[in-house]
Amino acid sequence: MALWRARTALDDDTFMVALSTDDKQFLRRVFDASLRELDQRSFEERRLHGEPHSGNRISTAAGIRWIDFESCCVGPLEWDLAFLPPELDPHFRDVDRELIELLRRLNSARVATWCWGRVGFAVLRRHGEHHLFILRALAGDGP
Repeated sequence: MALWRARTALDDDTFMVALSTDDKQFLRRVFDASLRELDQRSFEERRLHGEPHSGNRISTAAGIRWIDFESCCVGPLEWDLAFLPPELDPHFRDVDRELIELLRRLNSARVATWCWGRVGFAVLRRHGEHHLFILRALAGDGP
């Protein structure tokens, strides 16, 4: 999981120049608290795609095929499951649902960090705003 690279980038104020000071501080707090929570958990590690979102899969006559393997990593199965919409959760048994929620929060922090660092691309700014909104809603700290 590429969480530590994103957390390090979040401390680079020249990279995160487009994000307000308050938003940077909020994002750092969420990231740090979530990483501490992750450190307290135990889980089985396995090979993962790393970013199995809808943009990284294609449908073929033979079924779904995964593409874009640059984020392959080792970690809990729940990391890959955290990319799926919550309504699919019931289809997966014997997984740690609390871990999935924690990893969804960490993924939003990771995505918000990379998107805000590259807001020169309009689509990335929208993604950064979206993930920051999600994190604020989860924290009960909406706009």
